[in-house]
Amino acid sequence: LQQIRQQFNLTEQPIILFTGTVVPRKQPHLLIQALSQLKIQGVEAQLVIAGPLNDLAYYADLQALVKQEKLDQLVKFIGFVKETYLLYQIADCFILPSLSEGMPNALLEAMATGCAAISTPVSGVSDLIDHAENGIIWQSSVNELSQHIRLILLDNQHKQYLGSRAREKIAQKFSAQQIFKQHFDLFQTLKQRAIYGVNTVPDTGLSPVKPLP
Repeated sequence: LQQIRQQFNLTEQPIILFTGTVVPRKQPHLLIQALSQLKIQGVEAQLVIAGPLNDLAYYADLQALVKQEKLDQLVKFIGFVKETYLLYQIADCFILPSLSEGMPNALLEAMATGCAAISTPVSGVSDLIDHAENGIIWQSSVNELSQHIRLILLDNQHKQYLGSRAREKIAQKFSAQQIFKQHFDLFQTLKQRAIYGVNTVPDTGLSPVKPLP
């Protein structure tokens, strides 16, 4: 793990991680604001923002915010990273602050690695996170976010609990084998429906299919 930190030129401070395209919809500015509050509270941490800088105007705004809050040494923009799983391994918490998502793959990957995760309640998150059980769902208040981060960083038992339960959830519900089984069960049901006119569908965990007329 030390080698991973050195690879990305990161210090020994706890890591708050964001991965994804750096655009306003993803709201990484909220993480900078939360980090500022943590600094005032005396909580040590560094924020790592990993992802393409596609919106240069927004990136300039983020840099200005970092300078305004005197966080130059604590916020690291490291650009696109192909092997993001390396970052999940060293992160103390992963945060998805987006306004909207499809299926949040970054969140899924972080949880599969056993990283404690915090997310806004965007589409797909409720399928992944059971609040306070295997992650945290938060409503976009910076004060609330900083409190959740603080608890994870200062309470190692809480961090480990969220991370281990997150890994278990992904392994049980979203592994390739489990997804194959869900699709196979749905295929068998549709096959029976076509042959026998059966309109019942078992609970496969997939989106429901409307009965045939």
